[in-house]
Amino acid sequence: MRKILTLMTPLALAAPAGAATPAELAQAKAYVEGIYRAIPGPFDYASVRYAPELKSLIDRDHAYSKATGDIGVADGVPFCDCQDTAPNYRIMSSGVAAHGAAGAIVTVMLRNERVRRFSVDLVLSKGRWLVADVHSPDTPSFLDLLRREVPGEEAELRRSRGRH
Repeated sequence: MRKILTLMTPLALAAPAGAATPAELAQAKAYVEGIYRAIPGPFDYASVRYAPELKSLIDRDHAYSKATGDIGVADGVPFCDCQDTAPNYRIMSSGVAAHGAAGAIVTVMLRNERVRRFSVDLVLSKGRWLVADVHSPDTPSFLDLLRREVPGEEAELRRSRGRH
């Protein structure tokens, strides 16, 4: 009996209980690849499904931009760290791995002038993948950037409204 338990232990540790299934991981990868295929041209933030915290921060940043006419934190596309795409824009490769109980990380090697690595953290909610964070060479965490900067934008907006 001890030998059987010893042999089964690595299998039990291979994937956390409740981790995304292979089919769900394939859906996560396809979802992120779809985001990257849609990037050449005008990027529509509303076309992406975000986890609640990231969505709230993006919405607050856009509200600041709309109210002030200034460019907010999200002045480009976080998925490529760009405002425009180069003629050689192309997904070179992508991969997916389970992350935690109901998450995935999709890694994309993207050529946009030069080849760079991007990672997208996803959470599975009600059968749909939601973007929880985006990591790039220039922005280690888009979520953390928004967490740091959006409250300052809002404080600035409150101060400017108080002057009028």
